[in-house]
Amino acid sequence: MGMTKEEILLEEINALESEIEQLRDENLGLRAELSSLKENTRKPDEAKAMIAEMLIAEVGKATKKFPIWPTDPLHAVAILNEEVGELNQAILQTIYEPEKSDKYDVRDEAIQAGAMLIRFMMSLDKYNYSCSIQHEQEVPKQSSEGEEG
Repeated sequence: MGMTKEEILLEEINALESEIEQLRDENLGLRAELSSLKENTRKPDEAKAMIAEMLIAEVGKATKKFPIWPTDPLHAVAILNEEVGELNQAILQTIYEPEKSDKYDVRDEAIQAGAMLIRFMMSLDKYNYSCSIQHEQEVPKQSSEGEEG
């Protein structure tokens, strides 16, 4: 006999709660690493190595999720700019809306932006540096004052 809808839902809820707990544990580990950096318990070279590891891991994660990268450098830099925009937002929210963001979110967004910079740089020799098809636009006619437009 099959499971009831309630039993299936309960099983799914338990699985989600387990996944949430695992993500919390991973987040706490990353926060602890960042705290140790702040407290200068690591030598500068160790800090650089840890940051490099985080960047390379993020590049791998992003490339696995999105293996295709634009050949047009303007589209590629738009992806980088989008991540930098998220970094800007995290910083602004940390300063002006601290209930929405904190220094750990800033770190996460900085790592993501850095990873996109690395992906951008990895394709410098593969970009098609040519002008796209363009078209002219007409200058909008302005109505004179008193005329209906």
